[in-house]
Amino acid sequence: MFKLSRKIEYGLMTVKFLIDQKKALSTREISDHLQIPFDTTAKILQQLNQKNVVDAEKGLHGGYVLKESIESLNFFDFCDILEKDNLLRSCDQGPCELKGPCTISKPFKQLNELFVKTFSKVLVIDLLAGKKMKY
Repeated sequence: MFKLSRKIEYGLMTVKFLIDQKKALSTREISDHLQIPFDTTAKILQQLNQKNVVDAEKGLHGGYVLKESIESLNFFDFCDILEKDNLLRSCDQGPCELKGPCTISKPFKQLNELFVKTFSKVLVIDLLAGKKMKY
């Protein structure tokens, strides 16, 4: 089975919680309810805010709310927001101790291309709603 990083899992949990609550929630409220470390929750929300997925509302009843851009956010872009440097491994990324005897660099490149192509078709909102995917 494909394994996501904890950060992506926590990011999906955070977005799902914001969808379900339909109101501004503080980092502490999200962190406590989902039992995610506070610092990780804060980092995820900051990254999503920088990419206009959530909006940070200030004030007494402030917190984070989802923006309408969530409707068109695909899963690949969501993962890329949270794990920019660790999402896909490329044979062109720095030194590799297997470069000489490696026999899978071309298949690995194809797998990366398939990952991007497929996950770019999956909308986060559909994934979290449990919609059946046909790809």
